Amino acid sequence: MDDVEGSLREEIAALGERESVVLGEPAGEPGPPRGLLRRRTPPPPTRYVQYLRHDGTLFGECVGSCDHFGGTWPVTDEQHAALRELGWLAPGDDDPTETDPGVGNYWWTDPSGSDVATAARLGAGALEVLGVEPATLTYVRNRR
Repeated sequence: MDDVEGSLREEIAALGERESVVLGEPAGEPGPPRGLLRRRTPPPPTRYVQYLRHDGTLFGECVGSCDHFGGTWPVTDEQHAALRELGWLAPGDDDPTETDPGVGNYWWTDPSGSDVATAARLGAGALEVLGVEPATLTYVRNRR
């Protein structure tokens, strides 16, 4: 995962104001049309981390645990503990930065916006804990 951490560090460092990057598994295909209105079921959840730079703050999120706080990914107790040990916070944790992160995901915030090394370490570590194969990872960038 060292390669993942290095490339993620570069991606995060390159973020401009109001830009984001997601690193994760590619989204699967939605299910077949069903029911009277022939709606397709959403694609299955994926494992990912994402980062946003906004107002000088660097925000990080990791896919949330459906078993622990209503996220979308089944995270074991051991994985939950490992993610917390890495430094990821969970919904309901004290938020000394008062950034009010989104509900349903693990989160991390750097008000200085400069701790790119920690952000990359958290992201690569989380994907490893969640069992993602590095060769399957893709970046989705939202750049201006």
